Amino acid sequence: MIVLSLSLSVTVRATTYAYLVGTDGKVVKINTDTNTVVTTTTLTNTTYVQSGDTSVIGEPINKKLFVEVGRLSSWIQVYDLTTLKFIQNLDIRTSEPDMYMFTSPDGKNLFIRWWNAALNNNQGDWEYDQYNVKTLTKIQSLPNFLFSNENMYSSDGSKIYVIRVGSVNEVDIYNASTFTSEGYVDLNPIFNKFHNVGHDIEDYRNGTLLVGANLALSYTVTPQMILYKYDLNNNTTSFIFNEGSLRSQCKLALDLSKYYCDEVQIVSTEYGYDVKSVGKLHIYDATTNKELGVINYPAYNGGKIMGIRPQGDYLYYLAKDTTGSQYLDVLNVSNISFIKTISVPDSIMFLVFDNE
Repeated sequence: MIVLSLSLSVTVRATTYAYLVGTDGKVVKINTDTNTVVTTTTLTNTTYVQSGDTSVIGEPINKKLFVEVGRLSSWIQVYDLTTLKFIQNLDIRTSEPDMYMFTSPDGKNLFIRWWNAALNNNQGDWEYDQYNVKTLTKIQSLPNFLFSNENMYSSDGSKIYVIRVGSVNEVDIYNASTFTSEGYVDLNPIFNKFHNVGHDIEDYRNGTLLVGANLALSYTVTPQMILYKYDLNNNTTSFIFNEGSLRSQCKLALDLSKYYCDEVQIVSTEYGYDVKSVGKLHIYDATTNKELGVINYPAYNGGKIMGIRPQGDYLYYLAKDTTGSQYLDVLNVSNISFIKTISVPDSIMFLVFDNE
């Protein structure tokens, strides 16, 4: 008798979920394969989540969710990213809610900037701490590593770029292992390479800056908007992408191959002006400078790009309608189409992805 032994290998593909987190601790879990709501829950031990740019961040390698909470004083709660179960509080308490958090791409480090009232002879000062993401223990304070609210790693993970725009236009460079300075890049020659009345960094990723500028002679005339990329890894400027008079808020694709530009209009108000979306997402090829298409979507009262799925295909846009109700638009930026609208609580402000 001959016995045949068959070995079957089954590959189970992970599902990517999006967690929408609100300032009241509400969490809407969405299956991004089907773009349907799976659950709506509330974080335990949480009554008030701060609304800073990084008050809620996720770390998918170690499955951690970091949430800044508190009213009169702030601290950081840590949850399991997949189960949303509370793990512990970090040993930080501050009267200043403007904390800033980011993690390293290898999942090892959590960096926190927070106001420590005990420093500087009890006059208070900013403290810059490094934590171990896995053990949630403090590794050290970093007196010489003064990161800002806009930081990114180089594409190879060896450098941290600290972006400073305003009174000082520069990018400080630090070694990602030793946190020692490796110099800086002066942004003024990059900004002023083209005569303009205004410039800003629209987005940044993997050591690349997306720079926007208005080439008009003054702010009172029709704008002439341009975009270009600046690669901090090799100090090169890309081609100039001319948007003409189109005002937009733009993001880089995850692989840097495209730009996604949300067309906006400037609306005068009693206190100045508002920037509102007109419901058109322009998609451009970052190599050929060609517009690939436009996705029309509901944006009755403006909104913002929340994030792009790690697969690079779906873009999520948070907006409000004329009544103030909030919803999430799902846009397929691969085949350039509108997918659907998902109603979400009005408190939602943050989006975090996780693979399960």
